[in-house]
Amino acid sequence: MTLRFLGDHADPERLERLGGGLGRLAAATPPPTVRPGPTGAFPGWGRPRVLWLGLEDRDGLVPLAVAVEEAARRAGFPAEERPFTPHLTLGRTKGTRIAVPIVDAVRGWRADTGDETLKEMVLYRSEPGPSGPRHEPLARHPLSGGRP
Repeated sequence: MTLRFLGDHADPERLERLGGGLGRLAAATPPPTVRPGPTGAFPGWGRPRVLWLGLEDRDGLVPLAVAVEEAARRAGFPAEERPFTPHLTLGRTKGTRIAVPIVDAVRGWRADTGDETLKEMVLYRSEPGPSGPRHEPLARHPLSGGRP
């Protein structure tokens, strides 16, 4: 799940500032709880490019995303203009006919796994490649704050 996409603005100085902010934030944040929700597509089911599984915030995810956005701005990243939509990316399509059965299978599917606890934040670098992006973890931050 992506709490904040950094885009092309991820120079080493900003990443270093953000890493410190995320470390402090994670140390003060209790692990949030989510539950799988309905599926969806970006920009929509008519011409889907991204298929996703929604996540319902059960305990603290949205406040964590707001705090990550604030940390990113303090580190020098431009403000994110899109609203936070908690989701897991299931896959990407390229508009080919072969994707239609996959889209149909995902549309209306509902995961039935119950509540899940998110235990860490990971700062990733994504490198595009011929078979899709490669994600390299740069820093891991356990969510270790105590519950009141």
